[in-house]
Amino acid sequence: MLKKPFILMALFSVELIIFLAQACTPDPAADIMSPDARVVLGFSLNSDGVPHYAVTFADQEFIRPSILGFSFRDAPALSGNFKVLNITKQRKSSVWLPVWGQIDSVENDYTEMLVNLQEREKPFRRMSLEFRAYDDGVGFRYIIPEQENLSHLEITAENTQFNFAHNDSVWWTEADFDSYEKLYNHTSLSKMIAANTPVTMQTPFGFFASIHEADLQNYAGMTLK
Repeated sequence: MLKKPFILMALFSVELIIFLAQACTPDPAADIMSPDARVVLGFSLNSDGVPHYAVTFADQEFIRPSILGFSFRDAPALSGNFKVLNITKQRKSSVWLPVWGQIDSVENDYTEMLVNLQEREKPFRRMSLEFRAYDDGVGFRYIIPEQENLSHLEITAENTQFNFAHNDSVWWTEADFDSYEKLYNHTSLSKMIAANTPVTMQTPFGFFASIHEADLQNYAGMTLK
C-alpha cells in the first residue's frame, strides 16, 4: 500500500467558535469542518471524475477547487474518471508526545474524512483520499491500496494543485537540489518560482498560512511551483 505523506496547511488566527457535527454521506461532494467550525475542507468530483479539494477559513475563500492525482511511467494517470465508492467522516481526539521542543504534549483534535474512489472503466484502479480539518489548518494524503490490477507504480509527477484564491504576500526559498539553506524571498505569490517547503503567506484578511509536508518516508520531497 502506498501512503502519500500528509500535506499540511496551517492557518493562524485568534478567534474560536463552536463545533458543528456533520453526518457521513456517500455523495460525490462532501465537506468537513474543524472542531471549532472555522476551517472547512470540501471534496468534489467534476463531470470528468477528477477529484478536487477546496479550503475556506473564517468564511473566507483560501484555496479554490484544486486538482488531486498522479502521473505514472508506463501506466495511465490516476487523476480522473473516478466514481465515489463511499465517504466516511469521524471526529478524532488524542494526545501525542513530541521528542523535542518547548512543550511536552500536543492535543491532536480534528475531524477526518476518508473518500474511497474507483475508476469507472478498466483497469478499475482504486485510490483513497484522507482529509483532516484542525482548528489551525488542514492535512490530506493519498492512499493507494494493494489491488490485483495494480502491482507496481513508478510516479513521474504528483499533480496536487494549490489554487489560491488571492495573490498573497509570501515568504519562500528557491528549490535547490544541493542546498536547503538559501535566503528567504518575500514576494507576491504570482512571483514565486519553484520553492521548497515550508512556504508561508499572509492573506488579505490578515491571517497567516504555511504549507509543508509530514510523515515523509521513502518519498520525494515536495516542490511548489
